[in-house]
Amino acid sequence: MLIVQSHSEVNAVEWNAFMVHHSSTPYPQTTIHAEYVQQCYGALPLYLTIQSERAELRCLIFINKKRGTVTWYCGPVIKGTSVVISIFVDKFLRWITQFGLPIRNASCIEMAGLPAILTSNEMLNHASQYNITSSLATLIKIRLDCNIWEQAIYRTGGKKRKIKNIVLKSARDGVVVSSSSEFLFQEESVLYMEKYKTLIELGFQRNAITQQDASSACKILLSQDKRGDSKTFFAFKGKDVLACLNFAIIGSEAYLRKLVYDDRSYLSNSGVTYHVMMTAAEWAQSQKLKTLNLTSVRLSKDEKTRHMRQYKTRFGGTIFPIYEFSSVKND
Repeated sequence: MLIVQSHSEVNAVEWNAFMVHHSSTPYPQTTIHAEYVQQCYGALPLYLTIQSERAELRCLIFINKKRGTVTWYCGPVIKGTSVVISIFVDKFLRWITQFGLPIRNASCIEMAGLPAILTSNEMLNHASQYNITSSLATLIKIRLDCNIWEQAIYRTGGKKRKIKNIVLKSARDGVVVSSSSEFLFQEESVLYMEKYKTLIELGFQRNAITQQDASSACKILLSQDKRGDSKTFFAFKGKDVLACLNFAIIGSEAYLRKLVYDDRSYLSNSGVTYHVMMTAAEWAQSQKLKTLNLTSVRLSKDEKTRHMRQYKTRFGGTIFPIYEFSSVKND
């Protein structure tokens, strides 16, 4: 049986509970992520379920009518016997390709266990039948049940150096990190989110990003902060906001969203982003969360991607391989 539901039709509590229970990276397949993508990118979320007597496949799909693409992240998620995975994956891809839209950077769950490996392999096996190409990317996860400061290191001049020293220098420079919960229900929250929006817009200009809406992104982040589905951190020096980041929270996972900084500031390269990231990691650890997910990074050799990969790996953690899928428009 195949069921497709809209965002207003799906039972959010039940759907999210399924993802937390059956996925090692649940956030990209939750209604929390659907709200964020819908507001930020203007994409339409659809919730697909394929059921049999002994197994079930679910996947959150995004149709971007403006860009004419379809995508999904860290899916599909399958529970039940492995003998039906091949059948489910074939039905899934057949349903996806019926739209006649090109698939854009869709991703499987990371290959961290046997079910995920089997699903990824079946996706690869069936992809060519539907003219879908694949490429490798990475997912970076930091375990929070250990000393996060000990694993946060980087190399320069052939030597290992601790990020803690960079953070301490940032603090000596007068940078203070606060979370949204400290002013969430005060008038300042609107002011700070406006500053967050400004930094997002600067990042969009710097990276030539045109398909996202900074204002809508900040509105949904603030709304989810108030519900407890996410948390925003701000790095201040005086009244200036130098860097911001937001983590979505689901199950035992914190998932990085929208890390931005002011590159016009002389402090932009002196540890402010490390400062806000490690403060957020300490908070996640204090909440007994198990994993800090720094999202996927492609293996491209272009300078921007290479710098992003270097930056994220400096916080330690484990690097997992994932497959991404793309296709061209069907005639």
